[in-house]
Amino acid sequence: METRIQSIAHLVVALYAMFLFLEGFRRRREIPRFNYVSLVNAGISAWNFLLFLYYGLATADAVYFVSQWGFVSVNVTIFGLFFFSWRTIFKQQHGRLLLLLALIPCITSFLSLTSPLHEVFLAGHTGFTYIPMRELSLTHGPWFIVHSVYSYVLIACTLALLIIHYVTSKRKNGIAMFLFVLSVLIFSVFLFLSNFTHLKGAIQQYAFLGHLFCVSVFYWATFLDVDESVIYYGKYRFYDTVGMPVLMFNTAGNLLHLNEEARYYLEKYNCDTNSFVEYIHFFDGSLFSPIDISSPPERDQSFFARNVKSTRVIYFRKADIVSGRGKMIGFSLTLYDLSSMDSFVKGLESRAYTDALCQCLNRSCFEERRGRILEAATRPLAIFIADIDNLKGVNDQWGHVAGDDYIRTCADIMKKFVCSTDNLYRIGGDEFIFFIPDLDVTGAERIRSGIEADMAGLDKVYPCGLSIGYSVLEELDMDFEKHFTIADNEMYRHKKVKKRKK
Repeated sequence: METRIQSIAHLVVALYAMFLFLEGFRRRREIPRFNYVSLVNAGISAWNFLLFLYYGLATADAVYFVSQWGFVSVNVTIFGLFFFSWRTIFKQQHGRLLLLLALIPCITSFLSLTSPLHEVFLAGHTGFTYIPMRELSLTHGPWFIVHSVYSYVLIACTLALLIIHYVTSKRKNGIAMFLFVLSVLIFSVFLFLSNFTHLKGAIQQYAFLGHLFCVSVFYWATFLDVDESVIYYGKYRFYDTVGMPVLMFNTAGNLLHLNEEARYYLEKYNCDTNSFVEYIHFFDGSLFSPIDISSPPERDQSFFARNVKSTRVIYFRKADIVSGRGKMIGFSLTLYDLSSMDSFVKGLESRAYTDALCQCLNRSCFEERRGRILEAATRPLAIFIADIDNLKGVNDQWGHVAGDDYIRTCADIMKKFVCSTDNLYRIGGDEFIFFIPDLDVTGAERIRSGIEADMAGLDKVYPCGLSIGYSVLEELDMDFEKHFTIADNEMYRHKKVKKRKK
């Protein structure tokens, strides 16, 4: 009876953690931290679901099979905690080192799943024991020592990184960071006491409470982080300034975030764009020098400054960033280059980069931006190449008016699937390229199938079709030419397959 209650408790935690994981995944673009929190929530959800099976299944062999997968979820959760603390401090830096640190958890997971074939990690079981709850007595192999030591090293490093960040950070998020530290501490204490002390029998019954507290903190405490709120509300309210550099600061004047245009502009002049750079640093004369203002730039809401390296005059506008309750939590700084403010010049630039027929971006714009797209887009990044089927035949048989309508129709369908119309480019008469961030191979195949379904549903006098190829860039992959070739070859293969079916 006791194990049944325990089983149900873990199922409740698993469902709750899965709900938080899905909510965080849905909101990951609004609040960047959810990109890091989600791995923890997913791991705890899987861990507790497997514990639900562990205490609910009747046979020792079935429980042993569940245990193999359980060690995978344990590794995901523990590395997820470490991944969260690492990204909190280092952001996107040192990605290769992080992948190297993930090697042992990956090896452990592989050895656990393949344990029926060897005795390196798990060497079998000797049936159930009662301490007081029913538990499977596992026989461990030599790699289990590596797994145990490395897991606690990762947890210790997680605590150390979070404590250091809590003590030294300029961020106004003391409560949130304290809760993150506390949740990892409680999680590690439960884990240690239930595995290596005589309190195992008493503690293990309540392990689900530690998981419940941890997963709740890692979701809800994110909303207590003022800096994350600044970025969220800043994006929501200020990113409509298309094409203008926008920087976001907390109330202490520390840089929290900047959009792609701002990063490109500042890095062009070797200006520091790391997090928590002080606002006044930008106006110390190294890049911008204030001109003709009666008070320092930290006080004015709008002012002029000269770029000392390009000699151009820049108009700066500050605007408060307020929370959902109307409280000021930071401010934005928008840069207007006066030499490019003329509406006529802007109109020329827009027309130069816009395809008049499809109202998407053209090849010239693609050639200029593709480097920045690869640098700024989150991974995995899917590259799609689409080619309109039989456009020449439609032009020849139904005329160029029908051909133009065919091209526009194809572009409109692709726009429905692209996250932003800024990611769709017409690079030839019948060829398009578009990018979708945060999309893996499965998602890319789903996008292709969706476009094909919409094309098949068109009611035109002429046959319609798009041949689509794709390739996916993972993190740190910047070889555009390779993936362009893969997507292009896949597109032609797709076109040949369709021709053979006719």
